This record gives sequence, structure tokens and C-alpha cells, in this order.
Amino acid sequence: MRCELESSLHTAQISALVVFEQAKGCADALAAAAAGATVDYNVPEPEGPYGVKAWLLEHQAQFPGNEVLGAQLDEWVRCYHLPTKYIVLD
Repeated sequence: MRCELESSLHTAQISALVVFEQAKGCADALAAAAAGATVDYNVPEPEGPYGVKAWLLEHQAQFPGNEVLGAQLDEWVRCYHLPTKYIVLD
């Protein structure tokens, strides 16, 4: 059974989406809320970056750094710009 609560508002005005994979977790949370108590769940930390940091690193990986861009520009100038003959008009 999967129980989903759309949102929860903490007294500190922090909201969260809560998804329970097991019915017992949902029942425990609802029983604790009815009693005015809390239920602590030990959620393991994900390995590696997650959330906004993971998105930022993924976004940055799509774009080369300044050294790569400079080398690409130098190559373009060498291949396409230098062979061009210029005519100087007096």
C-alpha cells in the first residue's frame, strides 16, 4: 500500500511532500499527528550531490570552461580566419 500526503506545514512555516512506501509508516505518522506528537524517521543521506547542487553540477557539465572555449576559438581562427586574403584599399 502506498500512502501519500500532499503537504505538511510545520509550525516554522516549512512545508514538505510526504510519501510513504509502507502502510505502517503512514499509519504511524497519522496517529502521531492526531496525538500531537512527532515520528522520527532516520533517512539515510544520499550518496553524492543531490537536489539543487546535483542540478547545478549537471548543468555546468554541459558547458565547457574558458580554457576549452579559448582553444576552440584559437582553432577556428587558425583554420578559417588566417587563410583569408585581405586587400588593403588606399
